Amino acid sequence: MRVLSVLIFSLLFSLAGCFPHVHHLPKTDPKANLFPPLPDRSSTLVGIAFSGGGSRAAYFGASGLEALAHLRTGSSQASILEQVSHISSVSGGSVAASYYVVQKPSATQSVLNPDGSLSAEYRRFFDHYRQAMASNYQRSIELRQFFKVRWFNSNQRATSLAEVLSNDFLGAETFESLYEREKRDDSPRLILNSTLYNNGRRVVLTTIPQEDFQQNFIPKLQEELVKTSPHPKPLPESLEKAREALIPLTLQGEGGDPRKIPLAYAVAASASFPFFLGPVTIQIDGEDTFLHAGDGGLFDNQGTESLAQLFLKKIDDKKAKRALIIVFDSSFPFWVKNDVLDRIENGFDIFVKDSGRVVGIMEQRANAYQAMVWHILQSKGILLPPDHIVKVIVLRHTEDVWPDWRTAMPKACRDEGVVFHSQKDVTQRLALVPTLFKISSECDKALLREAGRRVVEKRKEEIIQFLQETNRT
Repeated sequence: MRVLSVLIFSLLFSLAGCFPHVHHLPKTDPKANLFPPLPDRSSTLVGIAFSGGGSRAAYFGASGLEALAHLRTGSSQASILEQVSHISSVSGGSVAASYYVVQKPSATQSVLNPDGSLSAEYRRFFDHYRQAMASNYQRSIELRQFFKVRWFNSNQRATSLAEVLSNDFLGAETFESLYEREKRDDSPRLILNSTLYNNGRRVVLTTIPQEDFQQNFIPKLQEELVKTSPHPKPLPESLEKAREALIPLTLQGEGGDPRKIPLAYAVAASASFPFFLGPVTIQIDGEDTFLHAGDGGLFDNQGTESLAQLFLKKIDDKKAKRALIIVFDSSFPFWVKNDVLDRIENGFDIFVKDSGRVVGIMEQRANAYQAMVWHILQSKGILLPPDHIVKVIVLRHTEDVWPDWRTAMPKACRDEGVVFHSQKDVTQRLALVPTLFKISSECDKALLREAGRRVVEKRKEEIIQFLQETNRT
């Protein structure tokens, strides 16, 4: 009998971690003014988007921001980083975005010294920033899963990630306290993108009201068609349904009060990559339904869509004149494993060797359509303002910016015995940095940091020219 009791107790103990962790939100009026509107600091909006990609994306994003911090539109001007008004992120990029808005020095601290070098405070900040983005969160998650008896529970891994992020740098930060930072101009407005598994729509975890994202392009498109044809055909009903599907939701819009939500759990929801993490499950008090928020990269892995919708609506509403979006894209390149997969005889092995292949196929297709539609509409002057009004600059960690690869290899790579025979080897190495919540190789860290610096250097004139035009007008 004693043995049986021990076995039953052990079984119950082991199963204790298998139950889902549900986060309860107080109910609120979806139209309540929980976060009063904040004025934009400039008529030109500057947004940063961080893609998904685990710690690879977080480290590349941090390195890119450090490089961006050195840019200014003139020798007597402040850093361009001080003009950033919004940050939008998905998945691993949300780790970098949340660290930045919570830990960055206050608005009273200049980014640059008069000679253009980083101020001492910002130099310390970026050193700690990069170190935090390379931390082994993967190990910390698994240790919590083990010691808190959460075995085999992907839902609880999201809880473990949130606890780790809270302990490491987010503390007890909530959206309510984040709003106070935003109100003081101590941080840009933060948009953490997640996917609501219930209906497949994007949910934005932010202090920005849902209506600010609701750009209604249908009437504008109808007006454009009238200009080109005296008797335009009515727009199909499916287009209105598509518009609704693309407009992001907020938790307040779903009836929940987001003010007390810990920022760490919002990041975990954005970064809950299936099937390793999450999703984060939410229930609004008084409701019998559950909301399941997971990987933001399933809807848009660049983090640009919600930011673009927000900026376009502000321009349409005459609240802004121009907008620049700089994207740090460290998505896993679809092409990188093609030569390996081409030689696999058993097709099922593809899913074993590359479990994210199906998601990658859908992502590649969505990105292709997104880019095609954006450029067609912008070049034809339909719906979208021209390039000098709204500009999107995408900086990728796999860009070929290594013409001097023989002499430019970081010491960390030589110390690890890494040998490159061509420029392609360098980009291939960067492409193959694993999509995990850790970066084990010092060589990979050094390459990602240098890649961030080089892609910003490559596009700096384009960035500076856009902002100089703003200053002239």
